[in-house]
Order: sequence, then structure tokens, then C-alpha cells
Amino acid sequence: MKNVLETKGETPRVYRNTVFFLCPSESEKSAFTELLKRKIAYEHIETDRTLKLTDEQRREIGNNLKKEREGLQDSIRRLYRLLYVPAKDAVKEIDIGIPTYGEKKEINQDVYEKLRMENEILDRIAPVVIKERYLKERDYVKVQQLYDSMLKTPGERRITSPQVLEESIKQGVKQGFFGLGEIQDDGSAVCRFFKEDATVSSSETEILLKESICNAQKQGLATITEVAPPAVPSEVGAQSSRTPETMGAKMMNELALKFSVPRGKISQIMGVMNFLQSRFQSLEMELNAKDGSMSEEDYTSKIREALRQLGIDLEDRQ
Repeated sequence: MKNVLETKGETPRVYRNTVFFLCPSESEKSAFTELLKRKIAYEHIETDRTLKLTDEQRREIGNNLKKEREGLQDSIRRLYRLLYVPAKDAVKEIDIGIPTYGEKKEINQDVYEKLRMENEILDRIAPVVIKERYLKERDYVKVQQLYDSMLKTPGERRITSPQVLEESIKQGVKQGFFGLGEIQDDGSAVCRFFKEDATVSSSETEILLKESICNAQKQGLATITEVAPPAVPSEVGAQSSRTPETMGAKMMNELALKFSVPRGKISQIMGVMNFLQSRFQSLEMELNAKDGSMSEEDYTSKIREALRQLGIDLEDRQ
């Protein structure tokens, strides 16, 4: 198990916290082996036409074979009942138990439900947990770093999907447990959303900030806080330092931008768009796509139709 957890082929395994092992129970091996032997024996007898069996004997063989086949799935489920999940220092053993007789549930469903019951995977995570776990001893943590830690660090909390973390962040920001912001190009941390509805962009610069920092920035006491990049629990991290700067806020009532979009940076730019829309009532965009081609069918069915479903009136400038 250790080798599988630590390596993938000849390369180090990255997402070690998402590997689970389902193993046979020694106490069930004997019963399973006997059932399998009987099933194979009945199959050989049934297909062996050299045997002089009466019709009654063949019916009996057929009934016994049917019985063994029906019991095979239940026997497999009884055999594979030991689940091992990554823990901080080793692996943790979980016995998923003996199935109810005649239950037709798939084994992967049993495993999933047991993992949820044992809180080894979570379909929701309370914002206060994020606050206490990741922001108690640091000023901020990157959202992407936090999510990566859940996937990579054995024993860390596991969530069923990125949307679980996103929903928890939105609730936490709304309730004031922490703020949502970003790292500036100069390395400073800025709170964008606090005690309000937030939009999570999942960009590389997006961060969660301590409520005290967000309170100070919102009150104009510390507009920008310079901090060293913090570590999440999976990493060796130094305490973050901060140097608050007091500066007056100069308000802008209009903003006009024009820029080229680097390939692969759309998601990051969407975070900027979401922030602009949170500050301005009207946001108008003009898109010019060049150095490529698209069929008219794709334009109509994928571009115009997608925008129409979003309630966006398109002004054609072809």
C-alpha cells in the first residue's frame, strides 16, 4: 500500500489523499473459496455431455448452480469488506460490515456510503472548520492551495467535488468568518468580499483572508496588507508577517479597459469580470477574435445560442 500511495509507476504520486484500498477479509476467504469451487464444479457437470444423468439429476444440478451464482455476489461483498484510507502517518482500516442478505446494492455504493458515514469524504464543510483549520495561525491562504491540500495530503479533509469548497467559501464570506480576495502583482493581499454575496473565480491568485484584516481594510485602516505567502497544513510553513499601510481611497466612477487575452487565462480574467460586476451596475464587453476560424453553424449553435440562453442580446459586428 505504501508503494502505491507514494508512487505511480516510476513517478511520485501527487494526489495521494484520493487513493482508497478495498481488501479481502481473511476470515471470509475460506467460505468464498468453497462457494467458488462448488459453482465451477456444477458448471463442469452441467456442460459435460458424457455423463449419464437423468432429467431429475440435471434439474437438480441446474438449481444448485443457480443458487451458487446468486450467492456469489453476496459472497464477494462479504469477502471484500476491509477499506483502507490514507491517514496522516499510515493508512486507516475501516470495516464496511456484512451486507444485508439479498441486498442488490453495488459494492462501490457501499464503499461510498461508508466513507460518508465515517466522515472520510464530505458533501459539505462548515465555514468555521475552514477558519479554524486554515486561518487560525495565518493571515491568508490561497483557495487553490487549500483545495490542492485536500487532494494531496494524506489525512486531510476530502470533499466530493470542488463545488463543496466553493459553497462553503460563499457561506463563510457571507457570515463574516473570513473574506475573499486576491494577491496583487506586488504581493499584497486585498479583501474584495466580506459579509456579502461573493463570487468564487478559482483563479491562482484568489485567497481567503482573516476577518480582522478584512475588517481593517473595509474601515480604511489598512487598505492593503503585505504578507508572505502562507502554507496550508500540508506544508512546512513559517508564520506570515504583515505590514499594514494606511492610504486614502480614491474612488473611480467609470472604467474602460482594452487588452489581449493570453491563451489559457480566461478563467483568471473571469474573476476580474466578476469583481467589476460587483462594483459597477453596468458592465459592457466587446470581443474581437482573430487568427483562427469557425464555421457559421458553430457560431449560430454554440455562440449565439449560448448567449441567448444567458439572456444576453448580441450585437453582431461580423
